[in-house]
Amino acid sequence: MPKIPQEIHDLFIKTILDIDPSDSIRNQKLKSLIEDVKKSKIQYYFKNLQKYYQLFLDQEFKEKILDFLFNSCPPKNHFYPVSFRKFIGEVSQEIIQKKLASNKEILNILNDISLEYWVAKFDYYTIKLYHRNESITNLVNGIRDILERIVGFRKDMKIEPSGLGFDFHYLVELKADVNDLQISFNIIQDKAYQIPHNVVYICFWTYTSEVKLWDDIKHSTIDKVRKILEKFILNPNIQIVKIDTKAQSTTSLPKDLVESISLTSIKKVKLKHELIIDLDVQFQNTLYIEVVEEINGTYKHGFFTSLYVLVRKLLENLLIDCLRKYYTKQLSDKFFDTNKKKFHGFGLLRENFNSMIQEAGFISQVGTFEQKFIDLLKEFKDKGDIDAHSLFNLPHQDFIEERKDKLNLLIKRLIYIKENL
Repeated sequence: MPKIPQEIHDLFIKTILDIDPSDSIRNQKLKSLIEDVKKSKIQYYFKNLQKYYQLFLDQEFKEKILDFLFNSCPPKNHFYPVSFRKFIGEVSQEIIQKKLASNKEILNILNDISLEYWVAKFDYYTIKLYHRNESITNLVNGIRDILERIVGFRKDMKIEPSGLGFDFHYLVELKADVNDLQISFNIIQDKAYQIPHNVVYICFWTYTSEVKLWDDIKHSTIDKVRKILEKFILNPNIQIVKIDTKAQSTTSLPKDLVESISLTSIKKVKLKHELIIDLDVQFQNTLYIEVVEEINGTYKHGFFTSLYVLVRKLLENLLIDCLRKYYTKQLSDKFFDTNKKKFHGFGLLRENFNSMIQEAGFISQVGTFEQKFIDLLKEFKDKGDIDAHSLFNLPHQDFIEERKDKLNLLIKRLIYIKENL
């Protein structure tokens, strides 16, 4: 078990032990201690938190400190462990609120320390995950859907917008029975959005001490837990941070369950962006708005072939609109095949668009069309020619992600042309 460093003992433990737990003004003394650190010693405490952050997030180390503080209290008095939690939690939050941590990794760690000691008190979770690029509402609905399908979810959901330690966070908790055990998903969001993700803690427990996790759990229950976790972890916005196998409230997770979770995480594709079509790309037409929502939805759920097809169709329809607006119905052959009674394909539309942007009348109305956009349209055309033989033979995710910024600029430019011709 990790040793408690002297600096940690002197800064975070001894200062608490110096307060008499039977003193009638012990809470005022604790408050004064915390305020003094915030006002004049926060940089020094920050330095030491940075030095030992890995220890603070180690489950065995937490257990050692909290047990020591609990045993240092008089009978039926929990002042020391509770005060320690509050002390380290508020100090961590003060560092975050004062923006002393410029490093994102350190910022995330400070937030986790605050959560695990004070805000949510997740001393002994089983799995910790980060959740990005998706609203809590969507995440909660996804969890409920998974639980409904696998265990007929109907337990309870609790939302804690305030309370002890919740000055800067929201908590949503979902619980469900899985045969002879209970699973809980605890989702915590930073109110000020300084932390670029939500933190999710998954915990397990049984209702009686007679049933041990996981020794006395039925195989059918473990299979259901595996299905729940695999489906949840497949969410492209979820990242596993830690699977703890030595939590005090559980014995070690079954080895095959840990391996299954790990393999699922490895197979999952990571997303480089929050959205493909940015929120500042504004369409007036409802159909276009729905297509954009569908593009971003297919990206979020990892349907990259569908994503590519939808993006290409979006560009194709914007080219049609621009050609139709400039040439009108009198020259409809620029965008429509009257014999086949259908719009031209992407390749011919692009050729006609390239001719249009060279015309003096076009330039006088909307200006020149940048070469980088001409090149991007050609890239979509060339890729389409290759994919005509096999739609699944190229990495559509990389193709779209690498061109995301150019794509958004191109769409904005085409919208401008369509609306100003």
